Order: sequence, then C-alpha cells, then structure tokens
Amino acid sequence: MDRRIRYEALQSEAGRKLLRRSGRAPDDISSVVLVERVRLFLCFLRDFVYDNVANNRYTIFGRSESCEIYYD
Repeated sequence: MDRRIRYEALQSEAGRKLLRRSGRAPDDISSVVLVERVRLFLCFLRDFVYDNVANNRYTIFGRSESCEIYYD
C-alpha cells in the first residue's frame, strides 16, 4: 500500500485543477483539499459552520447599536 503524502499549493495549476474537480472556484483557497486515490474530500465542515454563522450572525445574535460592558 502506498502511504506517501504529497502537498500541493492550491495556487498552483495542479491545485487549481483539484479545486475545479471538487466543485470549488479555482481561486478559492479558503479550505484544504485531501485527495485519496480518486476521491476528493474537503475539510468543509468547519467552513460550512463558519460561513453559516457569519452570514446569519445578526439573526442568531441580534444587532446592537452599542457594545455593553459590565463591571463587577
């Protein structure tokens, strides 16, 4: 069994091809792509959660005109 690990910069031509194969924009370097034989895996759970919280932060946490600081 071949246990070698190779790293490729996502900005390289090979990296851009991997991004396209995984359904991402070729200039999207916001994640890590793991290629295992012929299957691609994205470390997307963290990205998915972060993006959803960021996009819905006002709905989740509300919006305030000021930041309240409490002192004991």
